[in-house]
Amino acid sequence: MFVVTGCFYEPFRTFLQKNLWLLIVTSVISIIIFYAIIYVRSASRTVPLNFILLAIFTLCESYSVVFTTIRYDNEIVAMAAILTAAVVIALTAYACTTKTDFTVCGGLLFVCGMVLLVGSLLAIFIRNRIFQLIISCFSVLLFSIYLIYDTQLILGKGELKLTVDDYIFAAMNLYLDIIMLFLEILKLLGGGRD
Repeated sequence: MFVVTGCFYEPFRTFLQKNLWLLIVTSVISIIIFYAIIYVRSASRTVPLNFILLAIFTLCESYSVVFTTIRYDNEIVAMAAILTAAVVIALTAYACTTKTDFTVCGGLLFVCGMVLLVGSLLAIFIRNRIFQLIISCFSVLLFSIYLIYDTQLILGKGELKLTVDDYIFAAMNLYLDIIMLFLEILKLLGGGRD
């Protein structure tokens, strides 16, 4: 809803562009809640606190996403959303039906995530379109595999699985996988606004 508002309602877009401080505040809140849900088990397993934290986290992340999407043409945002939906549906179907256990790949995914982090930091200083394209392609691939991994953790068919009490943690993981996939597809499609 935030993204659609940012795409079609000019006063909201102007508000976003003039209030960078709000993006910083929502990003900090999002990071704090992210770590609270991961490391404070009582926060992620206590009703209604866990639902409140997840709702605040979702709102903060939504604000960050809309802040990013306003830099792109509306058609590019729509194409990225459609492509993301198609990829998510396909990967979820694959994760549910494959006999391959991706839950044993946690260590490899962590290492690939660290490589992506270092590459993304380098991309800040290396303003090369080809390098940024490679980083975005690697990101799409990595977050696609993370989506399969997290889906299989939720289904509990693999060697590793989440417990019933980890539903907030699981929802947050899937949400982040999908959002990151969307943002990287958006980068690949390009079409940034001035």
